[in-house]
Amino acid sequence: MIGNKPDERLKTPDNNQWRFFDGIISWMIGMALIFSAVPHLGNPYFFLGSVYAYQMLAPGLGQIIAIILPVMQLLVAVCLIGRVFLNAAHLAAFVMLTTFVVVQSTAFLRGLNISCGCFGPEHDTPIGWFTLSLIVLLFTLSVVRNFPILLGVRNSGKG
Repeated sequence: MIGNKPDERLKTPDNNQWRFFDGIISWMIGMALIFSAVPHLGNPYFFLGSVYAYQMLAPGLGQIIAIILPVMQLLVAVCLIGRVFLNAAHLAAFVMLTTFVVVQSTAFLRGLNISCGCFGPEHDTPIGWFTLSLIVLLFTLSVVRNFPILLGVRNSGKG
């Protein structure tokens, strides 16, 4: 508590603990997005097959997602790691991670025996508790990072 304003310390963008914590979360989410985007960009047909395997999109929309998503993942990852447009990058990551949680959860609950498709054909991991735990962990990091900013309690100082 500084003076009579208990939230003053939280609103300070120069708070070194927050910046360190924010940097770790940005790096973790950014690296996960890079590890997902690069194999998909290198083998777009595999990724298109993964998108279709979830049985949630029409073929035309699946093609659009398979083209746009890896590029978007890479762009957001570069922004997170490079600390450029940080709030916008974290918001985009939050939207993607929310989508990934919903898509994987519904496939799991529907009993689809399919590959996660998360990290390309070299990591052909079926959807299950491990893949759900990984995506929920990344989603949780995104929520923890974004929640104070969305409430207006914290300003990251950039982005």
